[in-house]
Amino acid sequence: MKIIKDNDCYIQMNDILYLIRNSNFFPMQMYYDIIQKYGDTLPLNEYIKIENEEYKEYIKSCHSVFDFSYLMSKTPYELDEFSDEIIRNSSRICSWLSHNDKKYMKNRNTNIMFRLSVSEEMLNRKYFLSQIKEIKLLKSGNPTIEYPVNNGELSLKKTN
Repeated sequence: MKIIKDNDCYIQMNDILYLIRNSNFFPMQMYYDIIQKYGDTLPLNEYIKIENEEYKEYIKSCHSVFDFSYLMSKTPYELDEFSDEIIRNSSRICSWLSHNDKKYMKNRNTNIMFRLSVSEEMLNRKYFLSQIKEIKLLKSGNPTIEYPVNNGELSLKKTN
């Protein structure tokens, strides 16, 4: 999840790895810079502050990572509906796959690529559900990770 407030920009390492896998336009130098600054043992759910203006613009324009403010603005009911929609779509994909799998078994290369693409899509849905779950836990007062915000407002504390 990304947190953008005024000119501050935070993102979780988990999101950086998600973007590397799913974006053709991810600036790989951002990853190298993060590893150089924080090391390669940074916990995946820890927020890191992005200071490079080019990287900030990339993250701000990236719509495939949930925005903290957007999810925080949703009611628990809306978050549940959002999760349910993702789960329903996942079920549809699985159902379609079970009915159409034989079509893709004829050509081994097509079958492998098809299964990889379905697998990646299911991982993406799991990722989206985890982001929604994070916000629900934060809203309930039981966050499992440390946020660089207090009650939806950026705090003054530094994250590494």
